[in-house]
Amino acid sequence: MDAKLIEELVGGGYEPCRKRPDDFGVTVKEYMDIQHCSSTVARKLLDKAVEAGVLEMHLMRTEENKNPSAVYHRPKEWPPKVTN
Repeated sequence: MDAKLIEELVGGGYEPCRKRPDDFGVTVKEYMDIQHCSSTVARKLLDKAVEAGVLEMHLMRTEENKNPSAVYHRPKEWPPKVTN
């Protein structure tokens, strides 16, 4: 395996599930906490926004060593800007 190639791919954003940058989009849990509603209601509202073309959804890692979460964001914000 070419470890350098893998490093270049991941560094260039070519990985199955990107790490979520700070201040990028909103998760169901965050929307639920802000709107004081259940996760079911929050997910339905966010999914309706996706259907209407207002938002897009991508699975992203929100914390290290954690399963991916749905992150909703404006269409023009993808791909996210990565700052190091």
